[in-house]
Amino acid sequence: MLPLEVGKLYSCSKYFLVLYPDKETAVAIITRLQGTPQRLGGVEDTEAGRRRRNFFVNWWKKELGKLLSFCDPRTPFLVLSAEDNIVEVLLGDKRHWIINEDWIELEEIR
Repeated sequence: MLPLEVGKLYSCSKYFLVLYPDKETAVAIITRLQGTPQRLGGVEDTEAGRRRRNFFVNWWKKELGKLLSFCDPRTPFLVLSAEDNIVEVLLGDKRHWIINEDWIELEEIR
């Protein structure tokens, strides 16, 4: 897992990153899926990935009553804070939280 630095720009070119509306939602989903093979950080940029993305969003909206969203691949985001693998980011003018997992392959923008 790439350690992310506060104040730096990053992007992910291979995956749609899951954007959680708040830290509590990210923690709740991690806790509920602990020990399962679920990928919580994002889905691949393919047709099958888009179907999984829609299912994931609809499922958690029904379960938690909160709307998740996704960041398109290659969209830059600014790291505001990082605690373990839960990272607060600024995307455009909105704050979100992402889950930084080993397989995501985030790249620093220089």
